[in-house]
Amino acid sequence: MNKSFKMPTKRLATQAAEGLPRWRWTVAELERIAEAGFFTEYDEFELIGGEMVPMSPEGNRHAIVRAELAFRLSRMVSETLMVAVEPQLNLRSDSYVKPDILVHPRVIKTPHLRPVDALLLVEIADTSLRYDIKTKMLVYAEHGVREYWVIHAATLMTTVHRQPAGNGYAFVEEVSPDQQLVPVLVPELALTLGALGLD
Repeated sequence: MNKSFKMPTKRLATQAAEGLPRWRWTVAELERIAEAGFFTEYDEFELIGGEMVPMSPEGNRHAIVRAELAFRLSRMVSETLMVAVEPQLNLRSDSYVKPDILVHPRVIKTPHLRPVDALLLVEIADTSLRYDIKTKMLVYAEHGVREYWVIHAATLMTTVHRQPAGNGYAFVEEVSPDQQLVPVLVPELALTLGALGLD
């Protein structure tokens, strides 16, 4: 009975309470819990509407695409911009996400960034494709993220979302790997995914 408590290496997800009320967590509460050492390095999750949502396991292809894209973008940006990889983007008091890549003005430190300040937000979708296209798209639109790309890791097809309109985006376009992607707010970061040598 007096055994010391040992943190699990991997926490199991559950949907046992589907349809039932849940306790709502806040970003501040989870940050305090993290500071107390409750979470391990394996506890990767986002907070959506007060609920902790486990992040999908990252495959090799996902990691390769993200690393190469972040490297290319960071070499293209001016000193006035920041390319952040998997930053915590606080959306409101009960929600935060960890996008794969976030481009924002350098004068705003990432922890103080508001969603409308993001110049480009990118998710690399592998096992998380449905979550990125459905759930996160709605969350980003609701919070005013002005340009959101979902890059399919396997095919490099990109779904570009612009003009947030509350429950979605007014502009949605599929861009093939051989077409140039031009972010509206930072056109100097235009690139063609098929030319990055990822295959």
